[in-house]
Amino acid sequence: KGLLKSFHFSQHAQVQIQQAGMTWSPAHLLAAMGLMLIPGLGIGVAVPFLFNTPLTSIVLGLILASLPYFYVRHRRKKRMDALEEQFPEALDFLARSMRAGHAFSISLEMLGEEIPAPLGQEFRTLFNEQNLGAPLETALRNFTERVPLLDVRFFTSSVLLQRQTGGNLSEILARLAYVIRERF
Repeated sequence: KGLLKSFHFSQHAQVQIQQAGMTWSPAHLLAAMGLMLIPGLGIGVAVPFLFNTPLTSIVLGLILASLPYFYVRHRRKKRMDALEEQFPEALDFLARSMRAGHAFSISLEMLGEEIPAPLGQEFRTLFNEQNLGAPLETALRNFTERVPLLDVRFFTSSVLLQRQTGGNLSEILARLAYVIRERF
């Protein structure tokens, strides 16, 4: 375990798993990788297709051991693509809600309830963090870490900048949604 911490694997794995929207722990991922290593070694011994049996076993073992990690990465990519696809609509929803007279925090709560997963759950988490007393800046920073998309960083920067300088946040969000759609 100390060796893994020195490579920061558990920290990296935790971030990847969280961004994939999975409930695994780093230990679970590591166990799955270890369990996949065993059949790889066994197949390598039974069918030595490379130069020699030990090399084949090691290569097959490493390939099969990496499959759970690549599964997590695949799930993460699918989830990030879905989040990116939903984000402009979420910004439009926020802008409309604020134009209708709702406060930003109430608009976040409504967005979390109305937008389907995975983005809805991320906005619910953002609202809950803020509602439980975290400063908006901290809650938005955590949101940006959970959803590492460029569009989310633009959103966070826009909201924080508007809080400091003033201006019409609903108009800013509507324009940001338009820019994101045009980029695609």
